[in-house]
Amino acid sequence: WNVYVTKDDTTVTVTLKDATIANNSSAHAIEVSGCDLEIELEGTSNRIGTGTASSNGYAVYNSTGGKNISITGPGDLIIAGSYGVYINGLGDVTIDIEGGLTVQSTWQMIRNTGNFVAAAESITMDGYYIQSAEGDTILTARGGDVTVRGTGDYGIQSGGDITISAPNGRVTV
Repeated sequence: WNVYVTKDDTTVTVTLKDATIANNSSAHAIEVSGCDLEIELEGTSNRIGTGTASSNGYAVYNSTGGKNISITGPGDLIIAGSYGVYINGLGDVTIDIEGGLTVQSTWQMIRNTGNFVAAAESITMDGYYIQSAEGDTILTARGGDVTVRGTGDYGIQSGGDITISAPNGRVTV
């Protein structure tokens, strides 16, 4: 198996094992409603979303405010969609992976109304901008660079503090 899904009363858990999940003009790659979303990575490389055109669905979408999204595990991760990761309302996005993180989007790379915390070997994000409307934004590259290329008015919009760390690399925003 490459994708395994479980659900309990409060959480949907999606396990990806060297998987690619497509999105298109009529579907998001991963979408949940009414639950927290936990994405667990296995293997060396996973991809959530295959297109970044404005007509493509979101890569990761939680349609219910007050819910959180977390992504953890080994290996590299590519997130691609018209939006990268989107929570419709209040909720935190936490990404803590051992490999490199790449986010490619047409609009917001991350859109939530809570904290956005990402830690990876390296972080590369391309899109309109990161928007954590009422929370902090914390980006940490453990071994490489942090690169955020925003095509909008700013690279990062945060209602709280912005902290970027790359002790063994460069920071480019």
